[in-house]
Amino acid sequence: MDLKKENLKEFILKLNQKDINELMANSEKEEDIIFYNKLFNLILETKQDELIKKGVF
Repeated sequence: MDLKKENLKEFILKLNQKDINELMANSEKEEDIIFYNKLFNLILETKQDELIKKGVF
């Protein structure tokens, strides 16, 4: 994926649980694992907010 052609938000929102799990598995520091966990929670919250705005929920 070419980050230059996409904005950062779209790039991050394309990450899925498998991607995050892989990043966490390859992390050596606990603080990195915590960061990826928080990032995934932010991704989920953002996607939920978008669905709520669309009237799905």
